[in-house]
Amino acid sequence: MDVLSHGKTGPGSQPWQGTSSYPQLALINIITRTIFNRQMLISDIFSQKLEILSYMPSSNSGKTGLCHVHRPV
Repeated sequence: MDVLSHGKTGPGSQPWQGTSSYPQLALINIITRTIFNRQMLISDIFSQKLEILSYMPSSNSGKTGLCHVHRPV
């Protein structure tokens, strides 16, 4: 699979032009990378929200300042 020799078809051409199997691979790479990054971002957001939620029951003193939740004890 000589992508480099096939890819140079002209000035300004995309490096995957001229090959038949590389566009699918590039597309799969982009899709999996996007999904992986999005999953990492979602897991980061969830972990931060879980940290905030774990602080909330004991935040009657208003330490976080984000939301004052007064739960009946």
